[in-house]
Amino acid sequence: RYISVTGVQTCALTISAGNFDSVATVGTDRTRYWGGALEFTPSTSFHLTGWLRRDHITATQTGLDQRTFAWFGLGEYRIRDFTLGLEYRNTNQLLQASPGIAGYAFEGRQLLFRVSRKVSMAL
Repeated sequence: RYISVTGVQTCALTISAGNFDSVATVGTDRTRYWGGALEFTPSTSFHLTGWLRRDHITATQTGLDQRTFAWFGLGEYRIRDFTLGLEYRNTNQLLQASPGIAGYAFEGRQLLFRVSRKVSMAL
C-alpha cells in the first residue's frame, strides 16, 4: 500500500509606493500612494489573493483633497470541476472639495460568493 502526497505551495508579495506631480501654470496636482498585494496557494485546491492601496491626492487650483483606502480579499477552493469563491471589497474615501466646505465621506463594501464550473471539450 502506497500513499502519494504531492503539493505546491506558492507565495508572492508585491509592494509599491510612489508619487507624481502635474505642474501647470494654473496649479499643481500631487498624488501619493502606497500599496501591496499578496498571492498565496497553500495547496493545489486552495488559493488566496488580496491587495490594499492608500492614495492621497491634492490639487492647488481647486483645493481638492482626496484620501482613499481600499482593500480586497479573495479565497477560492477547487473541488473537482467546480471552483467556489468568496470575495470581499472595502473602500473608504474622504473628499474635501475646498478648505471651507465640510468633507464628504464614503464607505463601500461588497461581498460576492461565486460558483464556477470548468467545461472541457475535445476539438
